[in-house]
Amino acid sequence: MQQVPEMAPARCTQVRQVDVFPESGGQFVF
Repeated sequence: MQQVPEMAPARCTQVRQVDVFPESGGQFVF
């Protein structure tokens, strides 16, 4: 069950990177 929590934060990092690049596609900011 260590792989489940490790993937959770990894997804949060990707969402944050998209938030920084709103010009790349506002629709991509989930």
